[in-house]
Amino acid sequence: MIIPREVFDKKAVGKGQVKFYDVAFIEAKPIIKGKANSKELSIELTDFSVFYNQDDSGEVAEALRPGGVKVVVENGQIVKISKDKTTELISKEVLTKKWSAD
Repeated sequence: MIIPREVFDKKAVGKGQVKFYDVAFIEAKPIIKGKANSKELSIELTDFSVFYNQDDSGEVAEALRPGGVKVVVENGQIVKISKDKTTELISKEVLTKKWSAD
């Protein structure tokens, strides 16, 4: 977990504004082919996780005007946050379909 600087701010702690986020990770496996002086090394990505957050989606949703839309990054996913113009209901749509390169 990443410990945010806000943890030292009593006002932020009192308002519940301190957020702890998981750290991203990556796992890889070396693949060695060939013999003696003609070896080739390849690295295979076996797993990864991205927990990056651009903005706090709850705060973004509250700040949206009716009919407003904002795209943020939440836990490594691209998310569209919308506020309905008449009912002011908040909806979230994950826009990330695939995090890989083919």
